[in-house]
Amino acid sequence: MATPARKYLSNDDSVIPLHFPRLLFQVASEQCADRAGLLSGTGITLPMFESPDARISSRQYARLCRNALRLTGNSGLGIDVGSRVQPANLGMLGLAAMSSPDAKTAIEFGIKYYRAIAPFWDLSMQVTDGFARITFREGVSLQALRVMATEIALSGFASLGRALLGRQAQCIKLELDYPKPPHACRYVELTSAPVSFGRPTTQFVLDEAALHERLPFADPITARLAERQCAADLAPTASADGLVASVRRLLEAAPGRYPGPQELARALQTSERTLRRDLVDMGTSYQSMVDIARCKHATELLTGTDMSINEIAEQLGFSEGRALRRAFKRWTGHTAAKYRQEERHSSAREA
Repeated sequence: MATPARKYLSNDDSVIPLHFPRLLFQVASEQCADRAGLLSGTGITLPMFESPDARISSRQYARLCRNALRLTGNSGLGIDVGSRVQPANLGMLGLAAMSSPDAKTAIEFGIKYYRAIAPFWDLSMQVTDGFARITFREGVSLQALRVMATEIALSGFASLGRALLGRQAQCIKLELDYPKPPHACRYVELTSAPVSFGRPTTQFVLDEAALHERLPFADPITARLAERQCAADLAPTASADGLVASVRRLLEAAPGRYPGPQELARALQTSERTLRRDLVDMGTSYQSMVDIARCKHATELLTGTDMSINEIAEQLGFSEGRALRRAFKRWTGHTAAKYRQEERHSSAREA
């Protein structure tokens, strides 16, 4: 009996088209990086950049990124790459967004089909209380390249907003899930809104009213044709997410009753040994993923309820409130009480 195919993407699955890798190669070359050096060890050839059918793996893309950072010596290279993103760089997805009736539909198109272009991301949008929160999370572990990859995504999002609206999209705040980088002063190129580092998740926060802005190139027939092609492009990987995203979703679906490695392996149609090995290959582990899920649930309960620390600890499977306090400080750098206070003050200011 044949073993069913695993239900996640690993670092070695060739599913990434060359839209962004080609743009990265171009920008790094313009910054005097040696072209042969950029491709060294990647398995990528120049003809592949011209092929609509060529695909590379996350491991290959990561090697290209490392080469580009080393050869340019530019820690903010991701911002430069993202600032060059235009709808045409997204293929049919860009055409679908451009021909959408409004910003909300364009963003929804992107979230529905982005994995056809960038399967290493896990994107979502939540609209509540007059705000739209567009969240960027890892689909596979980006490890040391997380800052660069995030900057390409965020700068690209801002650049696309300018291309579609004819001006910079109005952002209320930008939150990043990593410490302030050496080139943090360049984040004014992404948005004029306040920027916070070391947050639990990376997200753009927009005024909900911005979602209803009409786009100048709207065309319903073109939008339907483009979406049809996007669906076809996504089909080969539609049933699989990146490993990190797959594990995270399963863990986050069970607050306080986090499935063990064996249960996760069964859900993902693989063996526990292979699952653990692939997590290590991505620079993470089962326990690290549980901590990420617990942190998310803890921040939600701290900001969205009046539950005490002891009550939250019990709900999330901690032995006592003290254990949650220690873990939360380790995860976020903040005490749970201070985090709750600051978030409530922030929400009051936004309101």
